[in-house]
Amino acid sequence: MKKLILWITWIAVLAGLGLYLSSHSGQLRRMLDLSWWNTGALSLLFVITQVLNGINIKLVMRAGGLELGVWECFHLANITTAANYLPFRGGMVARAVYFRKKYGLSYLDFTDLSMAGVLVLMFTIFSSGAFFILLELVISGRFFPSLFLIFVMLSVLIVIAGILLVFFSKYVRWEKAAKVGKGLRALLRKRALLCKLMFVDLIMVFSIGMRFFVSFRALSVDASPLLSLLCGQAKTAAALLGLIPAGLGISELSAGAVSEVLKAGLEAGVFAGSLDRIVSICTLLVISSYSFIFLLRIKKAGNDE
Repeated sequence: MKKLILWITWIAVLAGLGLYLSSHSGQLRRMLDLSWWNTGALSLLFVITQVLNGINIKLVMRAGGLELGVWECFHLANITTAANYLPFRGGMVARAVYFRKKYGLSYLDFTDLSMAGVLVLMFTIFSSGAFFILLELVISGRFFPSLFLIFVMLSVLIVIAGILLVFFSKYVRWEKAAKVGKGLRALLRKRALLCKLMFVDLIMVFSIGMRFFVSFRALSVDASPLLSLLCGQAKTAAALLGLIPAGLGISELSAGAVSEVLKAGLEAGVFAGSLDRIVSICTLLVISSYSFIFLLRIKKAGNDE
């Protein structure tokens, strides 16, 4: 029943997004008539985001005692992103199986480390979003109280979730429960590693914001840096929730909602997010194909040893 509801929700969101895009024929034509320069810029920025995503994987796994190469993590990030378009968080499943077979990492330990990484990323997204809004207030005098309050509240909720997770793992006397939160505790103990992870996550936020900035310009929307950054953060946060594969549709609508709050219009955010999605998928199809071959070679080399 749960699977059926998720499928119906996914189809409904995609259908709604498709109808919305088709009803704005002018913007749709402009989106499809993308210059080679903008296409190249968006593709390059997507690859940069994937490199940073790979470094994120490397740092999170280091907290669990695994030392991976950057190149391997980059390819793993590509496969994970591609698999996220499959139902029910296929990317996480693919990554879990890879670490289990190649490094002997249990599924529980992998889930724990991944949960820690997601919490740190979500906190970085929301706290930096609140900071960017305050910075806009200082620079231009414009303030968006409702959006600021949402980012602050979500940041606090992430902190509370982290505290509860650490408390649960420390005091609950059950072997499997004790492992939950171990990754987050390891990150909190290794402050230098935590700072590196948050820095990489912040640079990743900027790279996604730059993708939105290029998308807005390609659509002839005069977007501010704040609008681009917050739309990127909203899109990433929606995708991380995992309610719909790769946040397809939901991420674009989230960017549109932020765009509406910042007085740029719902249409601008939705179309910018859709343009970024189209170029990202096309780029991903190319690089993930090579990544799949690369990881198969690594696995085969490991088996030969």
